[in-house]
Amino acid sequence: MKETPPLSHNGIMPNLTGEFSIDLTVLDVGRSALWYADLLGMETCREFRSDDGSLVHVVLSHSSGLTFGLIQHEVQSSYEFDERNVGLDHLEFIVPEVEDVYKWAERLD
Repeated sequence: MKETPPLSHNGIMPNLTGEFSIDLTVLDVGRSALWYADLLGMETCREFRSDDGSLVHVVLSHSSGLTFGLIQHEVQSSYEFDERNVGLDHLEFIVPEVEDVYKWAERLD
């Protein structure tokens, strides 16, 4: 495996807040926003539609600080999701207690 050279920088690390956002491309942004909001207990906090309508972006927020963006493109790829393709492999949500894993498993079932 070829070794990647270190990134050059001025030695100062930029700040991060510790918060993060997830964006997913979906087929139907309205339907997906309703489903994720209901499933995860989120609320729509922002919507954007490009002037030509080729892109719609809905952002959902959770009381934990997590934001979840759903993006719909007018022109969509004909390829189905496959975790072996370059791009998204999986999403992972962190919960405070093992018991929460079981509660989520029950809700998702």
